[in-house]
Formats: sequence, structure tokens, C-alpha cells
Amino acid sequence: MLRIHFTPADVLRTRILDQPHPMWELALSLHVLRGAAPWPQQRAWQRWARHRLRDAGLSRRMFLLSTLVPVKGNFPDFLTPAPVGFDEGIETILAARRDDLRQDLARTFPRGTAPAWVRSLADGDRAIVISLVTMLRDYFEAAVRPHWRQVQERVVEDRVLRTHQLTTGGVEQAFRSLPAPIRWTWPVLETVYPETRNLHLGGRGLTLIPSFFCFGHPMTFIDPELPPVLVYPARQTPQQRRAIDSHDVPESLVALLGRTRAQVLLALQTPCSTSELSQRLQTSLPSASQHTSVLRRAGLVTSTRLGKAVLHGLTPLGQQLLAHNSPSDITHEALAGF
Repeated sequence: MLRIHFTPADVLRTRILDQPHPMWELALSLHVLRGAAPWPQQRAWQRWARHRLRDAGLSRRMFLLSTLVPVKGNFPDFLTPAPVGFDEGIETILAARRDDLRQDLARTFPRGTAPAWVRSLADGDRAIVISLVTMLRDYFEAAVRPHWRQVQERVVEDRVLRTHQLTTGGVEQAFRSLPAPIRWTWPVLETVYPETRNLHLGGRGLTLIPSFFCFGHPMTFIDPELPPVLVYPARQTPQQRRAIDSHDVPESLVALLGRTRAQVLLALQTPCSTSELSQRLQTSLPSASQHTSVLRRAGLVTSTRLGKAVLHGLTPLGQQLLAHNSPSDITHEALAGF
């Protein structure tokens, strides 16, 4: 079991990451690639990625990553640095100190089991570090980035759900809603884990990281001194099981030029149910449902069923669209003649 011990200060400092963490997704995708893939979406990705890596000529170079990230067991903490952006993560790995590399790899490989190139990596061999980073980039671009929109939608839907539970039921409900095998009994959040560990937050708080590729038990850093995180499988809904295209923005985004749909997009900056949305727009339930359906097909809105209700929120693409437009311009367009 992994037991994470909270103080009141830790509860106040706990947050949910608002976007996928590319380095965690990369590392955990390697588990899916070579092991079990329990969800239909993951199995579809697994089949595609194996062919993709073979066709791209990367299969023979995968030993670098498969050695560091086994099908089961630990992988070194330096592969999942704190920065959220992929490029920032790569730069952090390139700048890793020799002592940190040595400690991380010593925790991962029992004495005498590391191959020669891993021992060179632990000594800070620059050529090995660059080869590893090159392989990380090549693998991410070939196997992960083409499905990034799919990853984003899963993670954003999970975050919308947790945020809704936090605002309607408080921290207690948000913690209790985390997926099995996570359990919450104040002051401990616990889950099944490959080993027995106790992580005392000590006022640092916890960052919750929903993940597309995580399955089975949640993950955390090996080093208890690192900023505490808990990576867990993002919630899967029936809608999320469908195949999601990774092509550019579809033509259906033209629908957003309509006044009412622009207003829907603005309203969903704060997630809400269909009935709440209809009240905000002062329109009928069927009309609110129709507009969210169009925006969902355009990849701008995500919808999650909560019992009899459906909770709607913005996808990263929807957030980006609003960010690239002046709020005053959008509001004027949305409200003119409404």
C-alpha cells in the first residue's frame, strides 16, 4: 500500500493539474505499449503505435527506453520532471546533475543489474544523455503527439468532474471520488501499490495528475523529497471510448460564428450541467443540448455524465480559442441580437 498523510495545510495546498503532463504520459505509454492495455482506447493506440514505431524505424532503438521503463516496476524520477511542457521537460533532463542521475538510477536498478550504458548514464556521460533525449523526442513525436488531442480530452474531462465535485461537495467528496483502488479516510489517502510506502506531505500539498496512459494502481515519485504527486487513471466514460481523430480543427468550427454558440462557449468557462446552461442562456433545454452537441463534435466542449445529469466544460481547444480572441469582441458577437 501507498499511504499519503495529510495535514490541514496539505489539504489547502492540493491541486489538480489542468493539462496532461507529457513526460508522465510518455513514460506510462511505454507500459501500455509493451504490456496490458485494459481500455479499448488504449488497446487501439497500442496496435497503432507498434506499427507506427516499426514503420518509422524506431523499434530497434527502443531498448534505451524499455530498459529504463520496464513493463512492471519503478522507473527513474528524472524521466518525469516537474515542468509540464514537453520541451521544458526535455531541457530539465538535459540539465540533470550527475548526483541526481546516480541516485535515481541506483534506486531503480538493484546493485549489479544495470547494463553498461546505464552505468555510463549514471556517471553523466554526455553522449548517453543526448542519445536518451533524442530517443525520447523521437518516440514522443512518433507515438504520443499524434494522439495528444485524445489525451487532452480524457484528462480535461476528468478535471472537470473533480472540479465539479469539489465545488458541490467539498474536498471530502473530491477525494472520495478518485478512482479505485484509491481510498480516502482522513488524514490518509491510500492506494494499492507494489510496495509499502508512507509519504508524509508535511505541508507541501499534493498535485493530482490525471493520466490517459495510467492504468491499474496510481504512481508517484520514488524520492519522497520531490514535490509530491499522485498520477492516477483519468476517468473513462462511454463517450471517451470512441476513436478521436487527431487531425487539424474540423470545418464544423464554423458553427462557432453563430451568436448563441459563442455565448455557450463563454458560459462554459465555468463547467455546468445542461439545465444550468439553459438557465444561463435563458433558452430551452433542447436548444442548450443541441448547441453543446455541435461544439462537442467540433472538439471545443467536453461532456461527462454524472448520474442523470450531464456536465459540460471546455476542452483545451475551446480554452485556446477563447484565449486567442478578445473577450470584448467575443461578447459583442455573442450578445448582438441575442
